[in-house]
Amino acid sequence: RTRRIWSKEDSDKLVAMVKQIGPKWTQISHELNRPPSVVFNRYKLLTDTVEFHGPWTQEELDRLAELTKGKSLKSIDWDQVRVQMPRLRPVPILRLTFKHSIDPVIRHGRWTDEEIERLQELVGLYGTDDWDAVSSSIRTRTRRQCLERWRWQQQAGLKKGRYTEEEDIAIIEAVKIYGENFAQVKEAIGSDRTARNISQHYRYALCPQTDRSPWTDEEEETMYDLCNK
Repeated sequence: RTRRIWSKEDSDKLVAMVKQIGPKWTQISHELNRPPSVVFNRYKLLTDTVEFHGPWTQEELDRLAELTKGKSLKSIDWDQVRVQMPRLRPVPILRLTFKHSIDPVIRHGRWTDEEIERLQELVGLYGTDDWDAVSSSIRTRTRRQCLERWRWQQQAGLKKGRYTEEEDIAIIEAVKIYGENFAQVKEAIGSDRTARNISQHYRYALCPQTDRSPWTDEEEETMYDLCNK
């Protein structure tokens, strides 16, 4: 549920519900079929006029890198960093962005064979309930990277590869009942694939709203212009 894209209708409904019943995040989350924390963060993004919560600009990322150069996450004075940024952002967001995008200790992109083997060993040691311990032992990956690598790619028993026609039919029928709640879709069809994998397959291969016709010259030109901005 966390990864679902917010539509304008959902966002408008969220604001209207808070105005009507107040910040009852659990009640609103049931209505919108999203976790309470996601509902709260979305509302903050839509309504907070003091701190900025939107997408980061390259200027902001460069400034954050400049202000934290040569420092570790724990040694940074985040209150001082905050007031020197081009736009005010919450300190927790600054910390997360540093950890996931700036910190030179953390690697991004393809996992090495050594990291994959180490993750396998550490999950065997700590289990799947202590990703902080796993991350601290690997050192080059965040807890989220470790969790997602294990959950979506490395966990034993996951089914991968080409989808069968029977799987496609089952997914389409389940989406008609449960909508794009792919955790429920996965459970309903009894699949050994991850909910994320099913979601991606549906969006790219099965969703009737996706135009899969050949690209027009105008579309290709527009895409080229956007990628070169």
